[in-house]
Amino acid sequence: VYTAFGGIKAVIWTDVIQVIMLTVGLCIVIPIMVFVGIKSQGMSWADVKAVLGPTKLSLMGTYTIAGLIPVIIRYMFAATCNSAYYQRIAIAKDEKTAQKSQAGGIVSYLVLGSIIIITAMFIAVLEPNNANPETVMTGYVIAHMPVVIRGLMIAAFFAAVMSSMDTFMIISAERFTIDINEVEEKYPNDEKKQVLFSRLACALIGIGGLLLSLVFKQVLAIMQYCTTITGASTFFPMVLSLYWKDTTGEGVLAGTLGGGVVAIVLGLMPELGLDATIVGNLVSLACVVVVSLATKKNTKLLGAHPGIWPAN
Repeated sequence: VYTAFGGIKAVIWTDVIQVIMLTVGLCIVIPIMVFVGIKSQGMSWADVKAVLGPTKLSLMGTYTIAGLIPVIIRYMFAATCNSAYYQRIAIAKDEKTAQKSQAGGIVSYLVLGSIIIITAMFIAVLEPNNANPETVMTGYVIAHMPVVIRGLMIAAFFAAVMSSMDTFMIISAERFTIDINEVEEKYPNDEKKQVLFSRLACALIGIGGLLLSLVFKQVLAIMQYCTTITGASTFFPMVLSLYWKDTTGEGVLAGTLGGGVVAIVLGLMPELGLDATIVGNLVSLACVVVVSLATKKNTKLLGAHPGIWPAN
């Protein structure tokens, strides 16, 4: 609701509040409570290591170097194409502010993420019967914390989800309104209609996401699958449109569809033994290059984009 009616300003200010709640709740209160719980049970570090086992305390875990490379590539492609980053860059007041914000965001992700992961590992020691990694932290909060603190921590969990959801909702609404429905071209001088269509699209996308969340139970698996599709379908179309002068709109569309379809199919057919990210990106690259070369004489080129901020 606040995203649909407040737009990017609502997203910015609610993100500020949500980050505060996330930091206080998930990175301060819960770790302290978990540490107190371990101490109250008289557990030593040796006991914790014995319960967790060597793989969970290893930086590599169960991965080998060869097995880790596709994972790194998958998230590298997806992170490069994460529209949330570009939204925040585009709304920054200048380039220097955007650079500082991105650097601060990367550091905070590493710090907060590490604290949450370590805390979840210790909760697994206290709650050995909860084998579901998606519910281990919320289950501990509900079972062991006082009512008031429990409510605040549940709010912190929702804040973590909402800080990403609102961004992707508004981006999806913009793409639907501008690219698919072409509202700006149909009503170039009617700002009220443009805003109305954007709000309706945002509300419908939010409702659709809520319904999907009720259908799929393994949220982490779905997120990983979506990340794979995003990286495979958008990395090379985006990079080539910025740096290759012969890129065309048709080439970008072909690369997006080709890489996305291949990633979807390979994700649904793991028995083939092909990595959806790597194969999908190769198909996407081939589609962009071949189709752009075939259509460059008949269409406007997209390459050599000038950037977000005008030169001084």
